Amino acid sequence: LWTCYYSTEVITDDLARRTFVLPDRKPLPLILGILTGVGSSPPESVEVSSRALSDETFLERFESHSLRTFDERSLVRACYLSLQRMRERGERRGAVVKQLMEHAQIQAMRARAKA
Repeated sequence: LWTCYYSTEVITDDLARRTFVLPDRKPLPLILGILTGVGSSPPESVEVSSRALSDETFLERFESHSLRTFDERSLVRACYLSLQRMRERGERRGAVVKQLMEHAQIQAMRARAKA
């Protein structure tokens, strides 16, 4: 499954081992298209703005509900970073997932309201 989305070069890259890297072969499937109004091919500006933020800045903006755009890539990145931070801090998974879902719901509602 990984090879459908990522090339060997990206999978083995040092950066990909330390941070979330978007696929280079094809975009991840949409899971929030209905909520955000984004079609199967997000606008180029969404991809660039998501990639432009450092992981720390992205997570801070996600948690403060101040991301300018929110799509399926943002959700995947937020989940990955939140769970990674949870593991590093030794936090309980249930509390982190509950908080993550609350933030995602707010971001999705804001994105839907903009559409």
